[in-house]
Amino acid sequence: MQRFLRCTLFAVAALLFAPAVPAAEFATVQPGAAGLSAERLQRLDAAQSAYVANGQLAGQVTLVLRDGRVVYSKADGWRDQPPASR
Repeated sequence: MQRFLRCTLFAVAALLFAPAVPAAEFATVQPGAAGLSAERLQRLDAAQSAYVANGQLAGQVTLVLRDGRVVYSKADGWRDQPPASR
């Protein structure tokens, strides 16, 4: 529960304090050129996808920026997930 609360607070803070820049203005760069590990980004992808596969999240969007450039972006999941049966 604390982890969920921390993640939620982080997401809200990121949205409140992020500059309002249209996505079209972000350049895309390879992870290595931005000083990030492609292997670690793959692990992030696997972890996020596991939340969706396990039904913990209906969907997720991940965007990693470094120096104003998009290093990684992915969205997966369902737009409208049916309710879980009890």
